[in-house]
Amino acid sequence: MREFLPYAAFLVSVIACGLSLYVVIRAGRWRDSDDAKALDLRLTTIASTANAAAPGAALTAVATRVTTLEKGMESVATKADIAKLTAEVRGVEKTIENVDKGVTRIEDHLMEMARDGVRT
Repeated sequence: MREFLPYAAFLVSVIACGLSLYVVIRAGRWRDSDDAKALDLRLTTIASTANAAAPGAALTAVATRVTTLEKGMESVATKADIAKLTAEVRGVEKTIENVDKGVTRIEDHLMEMARDGVRT
């Protein structure tokens, strides 16, 4: 088996070279195809459009986008707003728990009075 190893390595090398040659030939053909010409035309159009626009216009467009984003972020809650709201919710929750305990105590008292036959 070991005596065939150099021949196998040579065969793999020949196959790799053959595939490389095939890829080069195919790439050369694609360069002359209609798809390649259409892609080149699109890239040329994009490049000419980018060069035609004044650099100041591009900066103005970016500044406008940043301003729009800043205005949109004005109404977004901050960490401080969320912390304040969380504290308020915890306070309301504690109040509700206290009211619930009071209502339970009153209900228990009324049930006990009803069981004992006491009328109010």
